[in-house]
Amino acid sequence: MSENTHALIKIFSSKELEMIQIKTGVTNVEDLSVLLKWLNELWPPFVSFDAEKKGLILPQPILAYENDKVVGGLAFTGYEKPQQDDIGLWINAVYVHEKWRGLKIASKLIRTAEIVATQYGHECLYAQTDVPHLYLNNGWKIVSENQGNTVLSKSL
Repeated sequence: MSENTHALIKIFSSKELEMIQIKTGVTNVEDLSVLLKWLNELWPPFVSFDAEKKGLILPQPILAYENDKVVGGLAFTGYEKPQQDDIGLWINAVYVHEKWRGLKIASKLIRTAEIVATQYGHECLYAQTDVPHLYLNNGWKIVSENQGNTVLSKSL
């Protein structure tokens, strides 16, 4: 998928009259810096969005917008697959600004990540999280649990 390719998914919330848009392939530096700032506040040091990790080409982050304002996003990484020696595609971080939580934006970001992963030729997507219910509610399966962190996967 080319960096200039953008997919747009329109989502209307029952709680808000505003339209939420989920965009893939975002390359706008200002928009990406908003997400990067949030991720650094929560999980420092979140230095940059890698284009490649451990030999795996990574999709650009996925961003959620209200009008033209970034309200959330999702980033990818490459890491070893659970109980395997090869590298798989992982969701590295999901974040939704506090004002916009409770509108299922994180779920929509995750479902969009699943679509993007298949566009990049992946048959499975992985995540490690301390909020497994977010993934379980979207059809993911637990791979392992250890000290409050859960590794999950979704066959695509």
